[in-house]
Amino acid sequence: MLVNQPIFYFDFGSPNAYLAWRVLPAIERRTGTRFRMVPALLGGIFKATGNQSPMTAFASIPAKLAYERREIDRFVARHRLFEERFVCLRDVAQVAAHAAMDLAGYAALPHALFSASGGDGAPAALDAVLLRHGLRRRIAATLPHVTALPFAIAGTDLVAAAAERVARRLAAPAGIAMLPLPAEVPPFDIDLLYTRRGSASEAVRWLLALITEVGEHIDRG
Repeated sequence: MLVNQPIFYFDFGSPNAYLAWRVLPAIERRTGTRFRMVPALLGGIFKATGNQSPMTAFASIPAKLAYERREIDRFVARHRLFEERFVCLRDVAQVAAHAAMDLAGYAALPHALFSASGGDGAPAALDAVLLRHGLRRRIAATLPHVTALPFAIAGTDLVAAAAERVARRLAAPAGIAMLPLPAEVPPFDIDLLYTRRGSASEAVRWLLALITEVGEHIDRG
């Protein structure tokens, strides 16, 4: 064991312990240290010290619990890999030949869809926006891999919604245009999930740190 090795005490039932554990690899990479993982029973600690869990202690103070939830949201936003958003893909000849699309015109067009499972894997946020306006997309083609999406659209009247960074790299080689969607669709986060058993491996720790570093670079644009 390292001299003065930092110890990370955690309880499997603690959301805050889980969130803190998620950022330990980045701290280890930055400082060159290694945390020693020690499980603990928070309930026993609370009982021995005369304390209570926040949910119990602040049950009668809704504003306190709401602010704690806000703090968790801030933490999650800070430690995601990066934020992504959807854009519209369309053949360049179709863009040149037709006027700008409104939402109804967009929904009426034949849509290409990426779905690894073969089912309707349409972005839920986009469909929710359309449904609020009484609209639905007409799925004309379903493709098993996202890289096939732009090439299926080229030379046709198909349109598709795709993650912006994927679209940016594939639009030009496929000869298609990348356009804003005709409605405001909320962005979404790209997170990195992994198992505790896997992160015990030094090689996996290195890979996680590398992915996190790349994600931070992407998020900065």
